[in-house]
Amino acid sequence: FGHGYSELGRPEQALDFYDRALKAGMTIPELQFPVMTYLGKGDALVRLGRLNEADQLLKDALAYATRQGALGYQAELTYKQGLVALERKQPEQAIELLTRAIDLGRQAGGNRIVAEISLDLARLQRAAGKPAEADQTLRQGIQIAREMAEHLLLPRLLARLADLKSSERRYAEATELLEEANDILEGLLTNVSSPWVRSRVIGGMSEVYLERVR
Repeated sequence: FGHGYSELGRPEQALDFYDRALKAGMTIPELQFPVMTYLGKGDALVRLGRLNEADQLLKDALAYATRQGALGYQAELTYKQGLVALERKQPEQAIELLTRAIDLGRQAGGNRIVAEISLDLARLQRAAGKPAEADQTLRQGIQIAREMAEHLLLPRLLARLADLKSSERRYAEATELLEEANDILEGLLTNVSSPWVRSRVIGGMSEVYLERVR
């Protein structure tokens, strides 16, 4: 329910369900530390603008994940910390945290999280005047997404790289990237029936269309 309300843009209701989940989890010793619930609560706090609370919550969860040697959770939590830093208008710290999150994700073999973080990291690198680093980050994300046949993230990565190439006046390369992204999305839209997946595909198609118009 917490995740659902968060997706619907209702973080206050989401926060209530996360707190109820955490309270219930405290009564079950075998549950240990519900990291995913902490991630969700941290996201809800960020959406509500309660950044200090979110940061402290994520630090507590990260300390536990580090003690347990849970690299995948460490990657997720560090990624969220980077997004909190971004909300605080601390782009350099955000870049540092996202770079660390990618490294942790690679160590954990979490290919999808690495590809997902690549989108945000490349955006920050480009904004910081580091287009070459953004290019490298996006290409690594694209390679990972291709290898794992991640057809929701891959078109977004391709579109983001196309936008970068367009800004460099490399229009032929940008067009080729956008055409590949569009082909993937059209294939997905034809073959999926899930409303959730269809909404993500349509959102991706909108992003690709905007880049093609530019």
